[in-house]
Amino acid sequence: MSADETWSKWGDATAKLGVLADATQLTVSQTSGGNTHVGIVAGGKAYHGLRHEDGTWSTWGNVTQFATGIGTVGGMAFAGISGDLQVILTSTTGTNKASFLLA
Repeated sequence: MSADETWSKWGDATAKLGVLADATQLTVSQTSGGNTHVGIVAGGKAYHGLRHEDGTWSTWGNVTQFATGIGTVGGMAFAGISGDLQVILTSTTGTNKASFLLA
């Protein structure tokens, strides 16, 4: 919704980022500069995509590869803090949890 309380048309994010089968969770956050971060948990892994301020999109990146020992990802949350993106992952294969910053 815009500041004037009007809505834009719905867009197909998968057309920009690609389709991920078996998606179970979605999270979104913004960081300074107007970048929008999109996270999806699919197939027990965490993925991150980015809509840049200029309207262009990245492709999905596998966030799980950076969380050593996390196992199967069950949940993910994003928060934009001081220009960085804070990512928190939870595991379904034990009590391991991981958090880290993405620049």
